Amino acid sequence: MDFIDLYRAIQDWAHDAQRSGWLECNDLKGLEEIEQQQAAALFEDQRHRPLIVGLFGGTGVGKSSLLNRLAGEPIARAGIERPTSHEVTFYLHKDFRLGLLPPELPMEQTRLAYHNKPERRLLAWLDMPDMDSTETRNRDLVEEWLPYLDWIVYVVSPERYHDDIGWRFLQQRARRHAWLFVMNQWDRGKPEQLEDFRRRLTAEGFAAPHVLRTSCSDTGVRDDFDRLEGVLNQAIQDHGLALLQQLGLQSRLVELEKLAGLLAARLGDPLAWKAAQDHWNDAFSPRLALFRKQLDERAIRLAASFRDRKIGDESLSGLLPGLAEAFWTERESAMVEQWNDLLLDGLRSRSLPAKPLQRLTRANGPTAGNSFRQTLEGSLNDSLAHPGHWLQRGLYYSAGLLEWLLPLTITAWAGRHLAAVYWLALDGRASFLGLDFAVHSILLIALAWMAPWLLHRRLKPSPGVVIKRGLREGVRRGCGQMAGIFEAPWTQVAEERDGLFDRLQRIVQRIPRSADGGRISVTPFTT
Repeated sequence: MDFIDLYRAIQDWAHDAQRSGWLECNDLKGLEEIEQQQAAALFEDQRHRPLIVGLFGGTGVGKSSLLNRLAGEPIARAGIERPTSHEVTFYLHKDFRLGLLPPELPMEQTRLAYHNKPERRLLAWLDMPDMDSTETRNRDLVEEWLPYLDWIVYVVSPERYHDDIGWRFLQQRARRHAWLFVMNQWDRGKPEQLEDFRRRLTAEGFAAPHVLRTSCSDTGVRDDFDRLEGVLNQAIQDHGLALLQQLGLQSRLVELEKLAGLLAARLGDPLAWKAAQDHWNDAFSPRLALFRKQLDERAIRLAASFRDRKIGDESLSGLLPGLAEAFWTERESAMVEQWNDLLLDGLRSRSLPAKPLQRLTRANGPTAGNSFRQTLEGSLNDSLAHPGHWLQRGLYYSAGLLEWLLPLTITAWAGRHLAAVYWLALDGRASFLGLDFAVHSILLIALAWMAPWLLHRRLKPSPGVVIKRGLREGVRRGCGQMAGIFEAPWTQVAEERDGLFDRLQRIVQRIPRSADGGRISVTPFTT
């Protein structure tokens, strides 16, 4: 996967994370600051291209004269009327043809110069505008071309090496390019100036800077001009052009990987999320317990108003929806919203992204209300359909059955005895039954009926008790469901975060590294 594919993969990931609330718009600004431009995009054949070297320097340091000496021909005019003060000269071998150039490049202010010298085939030079010019357009030109450069050759003169406006402007890109410093017009220079310049560069963070001396006049002063191209050509030979061309790209990959790490950090550490969830549970549990206690007390008060009702009363069933509504009012909805706010404030206090959880808890109020009302109404219906507990219901139904069965049994027994004695009395073998038998039989039958009747009456569930039982069971179930409603978003958020993190990790793992596992590093310019 090349840099553009990696960049777009992270860009797509970041936009998906932003849409789901994990990232803010400001988090995506880092992506915009990473340069996507690649030098290979300048050429028709992007697989084969020269190493692009930019010549930078202040006014009057002789950059154009140096480029003419490198080219062996006057391709850049020097002096007061030097046109490259406000334009770029691109000097390259004729084998490398430019392709469809990116629209942001100022080609109307860029002059192309081709050569046919094989010893300079793998090097392309860009003579850039004066860096210390008051023309802001000069800096704009430099900034537009900088992303396409592989190496920077910064040119100073003995008189102007103190002027650091130019290379300080470029210093922010020190890690994106290889650097080489040239003190031109050496015929007017002194060794102590060279050493002083080296010390200044070292103090500014350039590790062991290599400074070459050049003179473009005919004074015959000995300089390092032959080494200028020699250092670059030797670097190409020692390290390979393909490797050297990766310097700028590797810097961008490092930035991309660093940015990916920052974006991953915005998702929040799993331990921080776990701590936030534990803190929420500690705060939520007593609140939910108090909420349930208040609803239980309301259930007891409401159930007391149904003492005079009868189980099975049709008007009682019509009151059930009203009972459920009475248990979830605007007050309860407002309390759920307060819990939502408490949850989100806990995340913000830990600098965790709150929007993903806010997105998932937005419907907690309506969901909790609807769920609670349905659960409460269902519990009431169950309680009315099956009043009392199982033992009470069993004894109640048994007493109702005995209320009829026992009197009938005693009556049948008394009737059989009466009939038997009557037939015996007709034959003269016994006396007819008297008043005592009749009285005792009636008393026995009445007692057989009254005992189960009284028990049946006492075991009959009270409407108030049945409704209280249904209401309290509904409250218990409803509060349990509410705990689940507030628990589920944590699980969903954890799954979302893990999914985003794993997806980003797979992209980062595709960022190429050097053979030793680190970043490509080529430093042929140390002394």
